[in-house]
Amino acid sequence: MRHFRKELESYQDDLSRVQILSHQESIDLHKSAKRASRAIAAKKVPKSKDVDAHRRLVESVLRIAFKEALKYRNNAFELPDLVQQANMECVRAVDAWDPK
Repeated sequence: MRHFRKELESYQDDLSRVQILSHQESIDLHKSAKRASRAIAAKKVPKSKDVDAHRRLVESVLRIAFKEALKYRNNAFELPDLVQQANMECVRAVDAWDPK
């Protein structure tokens, strides 16, 4: 677990550098992220700016997901497993989010 502790500390440090997005920034990025998702679904290569928008949206919510995972670390699950699951759920949440 000591090995994971260093990695998790590094991960948390990386997350602390991620810019928190305003509501309007999130909506603007969402439009580009949706274009990337549609291109991938159509088996086309998405534009790099659209992929970057998706990444930025996911990264913006990872900080919250990590904080929530920390609340459950003393339960039946190991923290690295919780963080991994939280990360996957962030991707799903961004893909499913409808800002309307």
